[in-house]
Amino acid sequence: MLEWEEELIQHQASRNEIYGRYIDDIFMTTNVNTDEITTLLDKVQHKDPNIKITTTIAETVHFLDVAIMNDNGN
Repeated sequence: MLEWEEELIQHQASRNEIYGRYIDDIFMTTNVNTDEITTLLDKVQHKDPNIKITTTIAETVHFLDVAIMNDNGN
């Protein structure tokens, strides 16, 4: 799976953002606008038609049974 997600990892590292994965669940933060991150995820999605990306863009997201909240960057 590393080859598939390498572009996402580089994108996050170059912007000092969070990228984490547990088995087949990925969590990432970003400060880019919704259109830019959607474009990046669409590009990565097309690398392998067998991999399905489901996204949640919101102030609160659930990851591994934990609610993660963004309160004005905190």
